Amino acid sequence: MGKKRVILLLAIVLVLVGAIAFFYLKIYRSDDSEKGIDSAEVVALSTIPNDASLVLLFDDKFKIQSLIGRESLTAPLFVRDEKSSLMGMMQSFLSNLSEGDYHTPATISLHSTIPGRFSTLISLDIPNNYSKSELLDLAKKIKSNIKKDSYSGKDFYSLPKQDIYFTFIEDVMVFSDSKVLLESSIRHSAQDVSILGNELFVSSLQESKSGDMILMFNHDATSNFFSAYIDSSYKSYRSVVDNVASWSAITFHLGDNSFVGSGHLINDAGNKKFEDVIAEQDGTKSTISKYLPFYTHIFYSIRPSDIEQFISDYYAFLEANRRKLSFDRFRDTTSILSSSDKKSINKLFAEFGKGKSYPKIEVGRAAFVVGKSLEWVNMLNIEGFADTLSPSEVDFISMKFGNFFKTKSEECIKLGPWHIAGSKVAIDEYRDGKATFLSLYDYMTENQVVAQLDNNSVVSFFCNFDQAYNHKTRILSEKYQESLDEILAQSNLEALSLDLTSSQSGGLLEVSFERKSVDAVLMDIERDTTVIIPKGPFEFKVIATGEKRHLYQTPNLFLRFSDENKKPIWSAPFSTNICGAVEGIDYYKNNRTQMLFASGDKLYLLDMTGRFVSGFPKSVEKEILIGPKVYDPFDDKNYRVMLLYKDNSLGLCDVNGLADPNWGGFKPKEKIKRLPEILKLDNKIYWVLRTSIQTYILDYSGQPVAQFEGYKRVRPDSEIEVISSNEVVLSLFDKKNWILNLDSGIFTEFE
Repeated sequence: MGKKRVILLLAIVLVLVGAIAFFYLKIYRSDDSEKGIDSAEVVALSTIPNDASLVLLFDDKFKIQSLIGRESLTAPLFVRDEKSSLMGMMQSFLSNLSEGDYHTPATISLHSTIPGRFSTLISLDIPNNYSKSELLDLAKKIKSNIKKDSYSGKDFYSLPKQDIYFTFIEDVMVFSDSKVLLESSIRHSAQDVSILGNELFVSSLQESKSGDMILMFNHDATSNFFSAYIDSSYKSYRSVVDNVASWSAITFHLGDNSFVGSGHLINDAGNKKFEDVIAEQDGTKSTISKYLPFYTHIFYSIRPSDIEQFISDYYAFLEANRRKLSFDRFRDTTSILSSSDKKSINKLFAEFGKGKSYPKIEVGRAAFVVGKSLEWVNMLNIEGFADTLSPSEVDFISMKFGNFFKTKSEECIKLGPWHIAGSKVAIDEYRDGKATFLSLYDYMTENQVVAQLDNNSVVSFFCNFDQAYNHKTRILSEKYQESLDEILAQSNLEALSLDLTSSQSGGLLEVSFERKSVDAVLMDIERDTTVIIPKGPFEFKVIATGEKRHLYQTPNLFLRFSDENKKPIWSAPFSTNICGAVEGIDYYKNNRTQMLFASGDKLYLLDMTGRFVSGFPKSVEKEILIGPKVYDPFDDKNYRVMLLYKDNSLGLCDVNGLADPNWGGFKPKEKIKRLPEILKLDNKIYWVLRTSIQTYILDYSGQPVAQFEGYKRVRPDSEIEVISSNEVVLSLFDKKNWILNLDSGIFTEFE
């Protein structure tokens, strides 16, 4: 329910704010973190008509340049069509102004002048070191064919065929791509009527903290925004965004690789908005990201601190806004929740009936890519509830929180406090361990991308652009979507998080955008965790002659021995499957060959005639998945045998199955798919292990020689180039080559 609000606040935040955030971050970084906007000094506001749908306030006019370029994500907001050249002129105009030490405030506002279309108004405070005539001369240098006109006794200048119009109003230079809008600005200013006459706007602005930029959005204009920018499939949700609040204001601060905004929601006292629903709720921390896979594309959750109060307030909100269908559905599910005689839900709602207080609840929904499809899951966390739920029970409670929590649930699994329901394909990701070996929380924390996954809030939204799937869910209308896709594909925008909570003065918004740093590119992880066990024929060499021989199993499990042309020599019965490997060794060190293989938790040794060597089979400590792989580290036939056990750990022993006393074991979180290679340097033995995610280099005891974490993970396909007795060159996930000192574990960039 509340998530509907946040997700569809995404249509505003992602399109309007997110775009701004990324390109503002990419092009500009503030040199003075203490410097902010003093709204009392922004004279430019007096030139903005009171019908503004969106207002951006800057403490420095030069910061506008990062937002209005045709290559920016925000171009659809400000560039009306391909013929419009206002933004090109603004880029040139601002570039030709001398910055000096004097920076003046500025505003950009959007106005709906024609149904389905927005026009742009840009207002620049005139700096003290420029006269109006000097600025006019500068404009004429950029556009030599400027025409002079007048409206209501006020001179203005234009290039009608290029949609460029500008004038001077008091100490403000005003530009627009619409003659109608510029005339409206002139007319309203002459009548001393502007956006400053809107009490909610002024109240919201006064409560805004200082920062690099303030975004003000009028929710009453939602319908116009949807008509102009949003794909038709989303237009039925415009009332959702409209009903969040009357105005929202977000102040943004910039960092090296982040763009963080905080703001608030303000309501007209006469309206019932969703902000009122969360007004009595305290923010709490969520654990949902710790139970989602690292390849999660999107999730949202709602966690009211007082579910009973939340239900009551939401009920009133639906009734006040005449949302009859939602109202009736909510009323019906509430009555079911309150009933103690519905046997099908007694297990789940034992705490809800009989006058008992409601437990704390968190409801979430998430999407991740499996194969070529985007799979959704519903997630439910009920405080203190330990039993396993059915998919329908999870979906039932989620119905109370709106259609955004409705999904196709076929199966359900319980992890920690969370019940997760979804399609069989989605739940199989959890059963197979693919969704659990690296959580979204660990992934983001390790890579220092997002710090807001566990904020105290009532509603949370998170989008990982790095894991975005090119599905057909389009937010923007077709007119803008293609160019946006191209820009996003080339961008380094990484993650968006949005949190909504309450305060005494109204709803609070926290927005965070993060991007990849140049050197800390997030991991491009292979998610294929399927382990393929080789079936043979398994080839080895006769030690005395170098001739090839083969051993393999028939469908009835018989062992068949053949020559180098795979012509059978003998067959022998066997009762179990061998573990994907056969190695030729000289067990007695007499230049004769035996065949070593494994099955179950035992090692077997056959001679070339098909007889078991005395004393075999030999037991090992655990069930074997793949192995053995035989190494002769010092070329003395004192063999070492590596085994991959079914619990995803590695074992090292001798040919008799006795554990190597120097081996400490190794068991990574991700899947081991093959046995390691041996690396010998200056009489030291290392193991090169390639998992489904990365490459590890282990010392002889099985300990990693370095901290292979974050962007210092070695790519699974990396070559290992030896350059000295203790140094190798590796390819890391930042796509650069690094020198690794095997003694110290220190990485040095390879020149």
